[in-house]
Amino acid sequence: TNTAVKNEADAKTSDTVAFAAYARGMFERGIYVAPSQFEALFISMAHTQDELDRALAAAAGALAAI
Repeated sequence: TNTAVKNEADAKTSDTVAFAAYARGMFERGIYVAPSQFEALFISMAHTQDELDRALAAAAGALAAI
């Protein structure tokens, strides 16, 4: 969605088709995200800088492909 999500009604305006394309793009790049934009995605201290950099590069590629 192009607006801030503050409640369930706002969340329901999300573009589920675009998120599905993003999730597939991440999966194709070796990054496994929850298959729903309504799930949380967390990083932790267990992730290395290299892993975070790889995830950011994957996200950039997946978003550019949408």
